[in-house]
Amino acid sequence: MISIQLNHEDLNHIRFAYSPLMEVSMSFWVLYDPCDGTHFADWIAETRRALAGIELPYMQATVLFKHFIADFMTLPPASPASTFEDEIERLRAVPPGLIRKNIEYIVYRVGQNVYLDHYLTHPHEAVEHLIQEIRVYWERAIAPHWQRISLILEKDILYRARQMALYGIGSTFSDISHFISYQTQSLYINRGSAELAPTFYNYAYQSDGAGLYLVPTFFKTGNGLSWQITEDFKPMLVYAARGTGLWQQSNTAEPNEAMEIIVGSGKSRLMQSLLDPSTTGELADKLAVTAGAVSQHLNRLTQAGLVVSHRQGNYVYHELSERGKKLIELFAE
Repeated sequence: MISIQLNHEDLNHIRFAYSPLMEVSMSFWVLYDPCDGTHFADWIAETRRALAGIELPYMQATVLFKHFIADFMTLPPASPASTFEDEIERLRAVPPGLIRKNIEYIVYRVGQNVYLDHYLTHPHEAVEHLIQEIRVYWERAIAPHWQRISLILEKDILYRARQMALYGIGSTFSDISHFISYQTQSLYINRGSAELAPTFYNYAYQSDGAGLYLVPTFFKTGNGLSWQITEDFKPMLVYAARGTGLWQQSNTAEPNEAMEIIVGSGKSRLMQSLLDPSTTGELADKLAVTAGAVSQHLNRLTQAGLVVSHRQGNYVYHELSERGKKLIELFAE
């Protein structure tokens, strides 16, 4: 069991943030780990086609599957919503000593190879190779889905912040994962095998008031939980964001004859497509209609209180209101 003793300063500096680099690392784990990957079967198939014939040996060298990802690949976010380029620059600035420290642990577990040796002998040069691979991976595996992923991460953060304000930090921790318990400024993580890695799964940590980052990630499933509790970085817990199951939903709305009779075919199909928040353009693509037709239906549904919209950066996302969800549920019975 891991115990983390927090003080009042820590509790006042608990921050939620998400990280593009974290999504790179966690998704890479999912892509090559069949046990973790079943939840994202469609994405895995699509990404493997996109990466066909491309070798990523420097990325693979940083991951000890089912156990450890090099800390420099999972840097705590510098801000609530860092950009991909921000995090690439932070990765480039990681001290050589920390790179060697992380790689030495991987060598201890799996033995040496030419790429691990490169990290140890010329860490900055090896990291530049790593960055080149990450850019290729990002463009082919993550960037096409980033709007959708980042929206889910932002919605999770809003939910957790509201939960913490209403019910307190203990409720938030227990809701994040059943592996976490919290009692009077003490946080306990009870997960993993002490036999496999005693220094990772069985120790006590005394925080110094630096706070704690809570980082949702799209590419975890169920009660998945990771942590980074070292003297090198601000403490961080990485957990599965709410709403990742929406990834499994088909892009094509299934017809519902009874609902179509009541609200019309176009509005019925649009409402079923809005189970996953989408832009007007995305809805037009899903339904194979014009953006003008989608906008017309959205205006009517919004007037009826069945759809709500909100802006994220340069995009406006639409989703079902609580009334809209109840209507869908009614016709699903």
